[in-house]
Amino acid sequence: MRVLGHAYLLQDNPVLRRNIEVRNPYVDPLYLLQAELLRRSRASEDPEVVEALLNHQRHSRGAAKYRVVSPAQPASM
Repeated sequence: MRVLGHAYLLQDNPVLRRNIEVRNPYVDPLYLLQAELLRRSRASEDPEVVEALLNHQRHSRGAAKYRVVSPAQPASM
């Protein structure tokens, strides 16, 4: 910041600064959850626990590919 002569981060990009300020309250809890799940998977020697945590992570990344089904609507595969 001193090199650029700015008083605060992203001073020259207020739109990006505002986007980050708005986003952080939503993603910060996800970072904490991710850290906790990693801690649990590393601490567990139970292969079922590790597999469950890893499978959840794989499915979460691809969640956009899956169709949401309401409880009244049967899932068709």
